[in-house]
Amino acid sequence: MEIITQKLITSPFDILEAEIIDFNRLNAVWKNSGDALKTIFSWFDNVATITKVRIPDFHDAPIRDDWPEWKNIGNHPQIGKAYWNWFFLHHERGELNFSDAPDFYGVFEGGGMFWGDIGKVSASTFAMTQKGMSAGDLWISLLEDGGLQVVIECHINIVEIAIPLSG
Repeated sequence: MEIITQKLITSPFDILEAEIIDFNRLNAVWKNSGDALKTIFSWFDNVATITKVRIPDFHDAPIRDDWPEWKNIGNHPQIGKAYWNWFFLHHERGELNFSDAPDFYGVFEGGGMFWGDIGKVSASTFAMTQKGMSAGDLWISLLEDGGLQVVIECHINIVEIAIPLSG
C-alpha cells in the first residue's frame, strides 16, 4: 500500500479535493451544494483524517466463491467483487456487506466499523452515514478500478451528538 496524501480535515476544500462526493445528488436534503458541503465539513472539521492510498495488488487477491452477486450500475459489481476478494484476504474475520446508499459497510475483526462507496457517493448518503460514525470508524471510497482508495477516519463519536438527517 502506498500512501499518496494524508492530512487532518481543516477546510471544506479538503472535502472537495478528495473528489468522493457528488454534490449534484442532494436528494432534497439541502437547497444547494454549498449547504451540503458546509454541513459535511462541519462534522469533520479538525476531527477526521483523510488519506489517499494506492493498493497496487488490489486485483491480485485470490477469487473467492462466496461473492453475494450484488447488483449495481456500470462496473461497480466487478470492483465490488475485487474488493470482496481483497478485503477477506486481509481481514479473514471481518464482515463485509454490499447494499445501496452506501454501496458497502462492515466491521473489521477488531470491531471498527466502516462504510463506503464505489466512485462518488451522493452528498445525502454520505452525510447520513457520517452521522453514524464513532471514533476510529472509517469511510472508504473506491476510485478508478478500486486500487485508489480515499479513507476518512473519524476521531470523535459523531453518532452521540448528531441529529440524523431526514430525507
